[in-house]
Amino acid sequence: MGEVLGVGCTHYPSLLRGPKAYTSTVRMLMGNPMVSDKMRDPANWPDEARDQWERQDEEALAHEQRMIEAFRALRQRIDDFKPDAIVIWGDDQYENFHEDLVPPIVVHCDDEFVDVQPMLHAPDNPWGEPVDKRFSWKGNHELGKHIATQLIERDFPVAYSYRPSHAPHGMAHAFANTLVYLDWDRKGFPYPVVPISLNALGTNFEVAQSGFGHLKPELAGVDLSDRRSPPGPSQRSLYKLGKLVREIVEERDERVVLMTSSSWSHSFLTQKNEWLFPDIATDRLHFEQLARGEQHLWADIPNAQIEAAGGHEWRMWTALAGATEGQTPTVVDYLEAWVFNSNKCFCYFDP
Repeated sequence: MGEVLGVGCTHYPSLLRGPKAYTSTVRMLMGNPMVSDKMRDPANWPDEARDQWERQDEEALAHEQRMIEAFRALRQRIDDFKPDAIVIWGDDQYENFHEDLVPPIVVHCDDEFVDVQPMLHAPDNPWGEPVDKRFSWKGNHELGKHIATQLIERDFPVAYSYRPSHAPHGMAHAFANTLVYLDWDRKGFPYPVVPISLNALGTNFEVAQSGFGHLKPELAGVDLSDRRSPPGPSQRSLYKLGKLVREIVEERDERVVLMTSSSWSHSFLTQKNEWLFPDIATDRLHFEQLARGEQHLWADIPNAQIEAAGGHEWRMWTALAGATEGQTPTVVDYLEAWVFNSNKCFCYFDP
């Protein structure tokens, strides 16, 4: 019987670009008619948001350091576990999923991921690495096919792929960023990975595309109801996915990490906060449930409720919740980020 280590982290893109990028979304929206005149004035923000905005340089540096140390702690736990493979749930934001095919779930069965370029838009990255630096990581073709086969045989139909379809650099950012961060100290990352992409944009897919399309200034006041897409996977299906994948890998004689990588609610997806702040209250509730080992409660949340809370990407964590049913995590860190776009959680579940 195999062993499983559960891991939760973020793939926060701004960590690639340095602390000055952390407020880029808010700064972009300050002159955007999608935001009301009232909310463009920080004097009208919640106290915590205003305080973080006024001390953004100091706060961003502290935010960065906490993320770095959290990734180092997770990498150490993974190294100690000595896995044979890592299965990662992450979202696809108009990378491999385009209008020609928008699957709910895809198991990537690639042999390897080569010439991936996560730094292309990160000239000020923390390592001072060139923007055209190329990374290559091992895939696990056999394990990916086995997971896809067994999911289908167990009445959970999924899509699968053997090579990237549209992603220009071979791997969606949810996975590439995660592997870059887990190798923060550049000692190499030897573990084969099986990415499982999920459609996180859901009903926003048609208009949001790469994530920010719904915030184009010319869309202010425009009724977009006729451009709503079918939703992403339901919470119950993601929870079941996590449970099934754990069953499948535990039947093999291997040590496998089951990992989810996504931040929690995102400001640019939280309409009720005029796209400026994440849903702090909802994320706090979910964190309290997680810390108590009650992540099973997430399976019953309607998709509409999640999207109203800007939790489109957070739903990735429901797959991890299914895979860790009945377990209580070791929390490495939990970071709230009023003006840094998204809240973040780092944790692991021992075998």
